[in-house]
Amino acid sequence: MMTVHSPHISMYVMHPELRNLDLNLLLPFDCLYRSGSVKQAAEQLSLSQSAFSHALSRLRRALDDDLFIRVNGRMCPTRKAERLAPQISAALRLLQQGLESAEPFDPAGSEREFVIAATDYCQISLLPALMKRLSEEAPGIRLRVIHLGADAFDQLAQQQVDYLLGFTHSGQHGHDILAYRWVSGEYCLLAAKDHPQLQAAPDLECYLQLQHILVAPMNEREGIVDQCLQRLGRKRRQALSSPNLLVVPYIIADSALVASYPRPLAERICQQLPLQILPLPFEVPQYQLQFYSHRLNAGEADYKWFTRLLLQVSAQAH
Repeated sequence: MMTVHSPHISMYVMHPELRNLDLNLLLPFDCLYRSGSVKQAAEQLSLSQSAFSHALSRLRRALDDDLFIRVNGRMCPTRKAERLAPQISAALRLLQQGLESAEPFDPAGSEREFVIAATDYCQISLLPALMKRLSEEAPGIRLRVIHLGADAFDQLAQQQVDYLLGFTHSGQHGHDILAYRWVSGEYCLLAAKDHPQLQAAPDLECYLQLQHILVAPMNEREGIVDQCLQRLGRKRRQALSSPNLLVVPYIIADSALVASYPRPLAERICQQLPLQILPLPFEVPQYQLQFYSHRLNAGEADYKWFTRLLLQVSAQAH
């Protein structure tokens, strides 16, 4: 996991010659300085001698110096070239190290830890298949899963977590956040099988008389159901709010409380508890499960690999 710091940026005045310098010309400079031969330097860069000589001419014009002069068959650096050579060599080494750090990621040999914030529904939907794939393909990789709270997107923006797995209805998030669609589906009403007021599908008036549980995975004050009712000028009676989708069904099974649930999860829960599934008596947009990552990490090989894995596993899970 990478943490973003905010160091003070030291300002400097750019040298006039640097504004005119094509940085691609630093490689020919370095090769010629080390070899002393146009032929050898051109071969190292897979250039013809004429192309190399053209690059050297451009560099001389940009720096207003001959840079290298032929002495006894060898290209010898001028005093200015001697001053520049150590800095150019060090800069190229730093760039080389940066490029090497972007080499392909080896998941089979990695001991990387990914930090994921997720709802309990996302965990039960995805983690069994995900952990199976990891055990087969990348046994050294570890996952640390934390609860998906109200500050989840702030945590992702600050790169305190690597991925978020959760619900969305608006599709709105920061421009630095990448969103990946996982699955969509419909909501239903989950109630006790012997609920005294629900011997059949409820109409709107019956629905509004019920005692409701708001399932709020991100500790939100209202859900998509409440927003839809507001557009109708109505309001439901909210008796309880809980962030745990897998706890609420046990409350429903032993009470007259009801909750709106993603249908696939409701169907799975009904196999274990004496519950019934009923349609909602008004239109509610489909829920969307998505996972999110930060744009700053998108080019890194380990994130590319793990994102592909999440997409593959989530596609197979539904």
